[in-house]
Amino acid sequence: MNSKQTQVIQTVTDSSWINRYVSRYIAGSLTFSVMEIGDKVIVHGSNTDSIAWFQKQVIVQIVVGTRGGINKITVH
Repeated sequence: MNSKQTQVIQTVTDSSWINRYVSRYIAGSLTFSVMEIGDKVIVHGSNTDSIAWFQKQVIVQIVVGTRGGINKITVH
């Protein structure tokens, strides 16, 4: 993981950035994990641990490219 990818990961894991670009209300807080696959970095966030059983579960996956660009944002 290079310095550009690290800066982007710090930005996209901020809750205000997620709320602005995902444009959904997310109950609870997201817990993130980061994986390197080749040159790309995948950031996976989930609110499963911080919500009650009746609240909506949200999963966010963000792929960060080699030069720090966001290649894909997926919300489930």
